[in-house]
Amino acid sequence: MYGAEWNQAEDAAEANLALVAAELDRRWGAHRKVSMRVPLFRDQAGEPMPALFQSLCDLDCYGDLTIWGPTVTEGRWIAISVNQSDGDAPMIMTVVVSQLPIIELTD
Repeated sequence: MYGAEWNQAEDAAEANLALVAAELDRRWGAHRKVSMRVPLFRDQAGEPMPALFQSLCDLDCYGDLTIWGPTVTEGRWIAISVNQSDGDAPMIMTVVVSQLPIIELTD
């Protein structure tokens, strides 16, 4: 179990993610969520998956994705998430820009 300092850092990271998501919602409309649960299990089992999800797994970025797309101006898909590779690592915000749709993987 992690201590209060870790919980505070996680809460702060989630709050920052919510602020960014709210601003992007104003620009591009409501976001949707894409779970990283299936990519996590596929990664652990060594099963193939789309390159975007494999790249996130390779970087230990297993936080669920907040997605917009396709954007009106560029037709790109944007995703953000908050991640931490382990309890001693800092919280990081990950941003993905894709020309391909970002859709949730099925079991």
